[in-house]
Amino acid sequence: MKANKNFKLYRYNYHNCIIHTISAMLLRAGVRVPYLWGQSGLLFDKNNSFITPYYRQYHHHLEIYHGIKWYESKCLTSIDFVQQIREILNEKTSVGVEVDIFELPYCNYFQGHHEGHAIEILGIEDEQFLISDHYYHFHGLIDFNTILNAIQSFDDYFPEQDAKIYHFNVQEHLNKVYSDADLYQLVLDNYNVMNGNSIEEWRNLNEAVVGLNAIQFIKERITSLLSSSTQENREALVNNYYRIREIANSRYNFFQFLELYFKDKAAQEYHTLSKSWSVLGNMLVRLGINKTFDEFSPRIEKRLLKINEQEIAATNLLKDLL
Repeated sequence: MKANKNFKLYRYNYHNCIIHTISAMLLRAGVRVPYLWGQSGLLFDKNNSFITPYYRQYHHHLEIYHGIKWYESKCLTSIDFVQQIREILNEKTSVGVEVDIFELPYCNYFQGHHEGHAIEILGIEDEQFLISDHYYHFHGLIDFNTILNAIQSFDDYFPEQDAKIYHFNVQEHLNKVYSDADLYQLVLDNYNVMNGNSIEEWRNLNEAVVGLNAIQFIKERITSLLSSSTQENREALVNNYYRIREIANSRYNFFQFLELYFKDKAAQEYHTLSKSWSVLGNMLVRLGINKTFDEFSPRIEKRLLKINEQEIAATNLLKDLL
């Protein structure tokens, strides 16, 4: 399979690289539901300062809300991996693969920065994979060894995880007729989580703070990083920027869902929340690069107080919907 110069890459400003890849694969498989995503929770893990808006893993989310089956397995090595990919491609579906951007020659971070990433493999041509990287906007042929090195680098630098491949079966979804109950379930789940009720994966996190109460712990974490302008603290602020940006993305995606199906004032509240979290994230990344801490500390504290008020208001509006 050769690269197609007219191939249309998927691009959406409010998705991370993994959701980009998943969405592109599902759209090509025929999924046409106007929304795929919409989780808008909040968690702060006191054990490692991890922050996320997502209370269901991607595969659970897709199956529960959309009837999409997710199949994944650990990446095999060398020739076994090529055969592994070949077998899935023979099923007339593409394959998502977890890699390290450090080994991707078309990426600006090539040989400069390690970070987990996701790409899509669409075919095989001689000793090369035809891939699409929707996040970094690349479509073309990459030799086997480059992809194998990117997988190995992922395993080496992120030992707590195994690089995985994944693909989908959408047949049940294509026959699904969405009901009002399906729509209200997502609203209810977001409402319950923001009121401190853990769902699924979070129930086993003993040090997790869930929902609105997590905002205070996020504030304390950021305040502690602002106490000293060390390089370590600056790097931690930039890392927190990515987490905060994901919260902003989740609010925007939920805004779109509410706007599409409910036309309620709650939708605009989540749109505003997305902007507020984005402003906070931008403050953090600027601090991490070149701004003095004293200049931004009061502004960050003020922004977090505003976000807390907005999150309470948005959650109350969800109650009105239910």
